Amino acid sequence: MFKTTLAAVALAALSGAALAAEPGQVRGFVGLDLGSGGDTLANIRYTDGSTQDMKAGDGVQFKGGLDYRVDEDWSVVGSLGYHLYTTNAKNGRVTFQRFPVELMAKYNLNPKARIGFGVRVPFAANVSSSGAASQVGEFSPKGKKGLIVDGEYLFGKVGVSLRWTNESYTLGSQSIDGTHFSVGLNYYF
Repeated sequence: MFKTTLAAVALAALSGAALAAEPGQVRGFVGLDLGSGGDTLANIRYTDGSTQDMKAGDGVQFKGGLDYRVDEDWSVVGSLGYHLYTTNAKNGRVTFQRFPVELMAKYNLNPKARIGFGVRVPFAANVSSSGAASQVGEFSPKGKKGLIVDGEYLFGKVGVSLRWTNESYTLGSQSIDGTHFSVGLNYYF
């Protein structure tokens, strides 16, 4: 029964229109991106002697927004997100979180593929630690405006994207590179 229900939901999701059909149409979306890259924010040392680097572009981003179809060729897309990277051990944790706002223009190459470019500003960036990892401390790098280049292929209401984000942070006089590549899934409704 579960497999039948799952298949029905997947078929329904994939059966929608690939892009907003008419100019002037607005639709919502939710998405998930997995990214990697950037400068090391913290080096985490575990009690077993292993280490892990926390990079400024690493993590998962949950987002939601609106996609406005301007005309046959162009769409304007805006989103608000929550970008998180965390390490968990039995005795401690280090977390880097931020709230990115993105605004992009997307060019529709055909009914299923489009490319986009735009800007992203990460707000309220914060690194925090607890337990055995508390030596990392807590600090809040200031996010700076960055560029996004995005390619997306649509399977009905589901979009698969590959993107490059060039962003940076400052912490006092130090500049931190948060440039990263990510892959993502978007669901349009």
